[in-house]
Amino acid sequence: MAKTTETSGPVGVVLADVDGLKATNDALGHEAGDRLLIAVANAISKATPSEAGAMAARLGGDEFGILLPGALSGRAARIAETLRRSLDGAEGSPVDRPVSASIGFGLAGSGDMVSFAFAEADRGLYEVKARRSVGRR
Repeated sequence: MAKTTETSGPVGVVLADVDGLKATNDALGHEAGDRLLIAVANAISKATPSEAGAMAARLGGDEFGILLPGALSGRAARIAETLRRSLDGAEGSPVDRPVSASIGFGLAGSGDMVSFAFAEADRGLYEVKARRSVGRR
């Protein structure tokens, strides 16, 4: 499993948790929720670098991730910021508010477990949610 594999070099991880997906599904239906997910997925695709090995994926539910092999902390932070800006201009929200997601990033150094980067990114994501008072809805 990738999450428990030791890295041969640094690996950055950016996680994005879609804000308001449950509320959108409950209020407007799953088709509207799907449009929200597509808007976020498009923004994530634009923010994912085209370099070899970088990849983006929906991890499940309302969470997406970007894996950045060889990335140092500064690079992961820049990708997270690019994603924030990309979401600011994202189109396709089915509701009368902008598309948004809480974003965190982490790093696993050479020889570390990739799960360290995921855990660090997850902590950052929930710190953002707490500061913005955005819970899982």
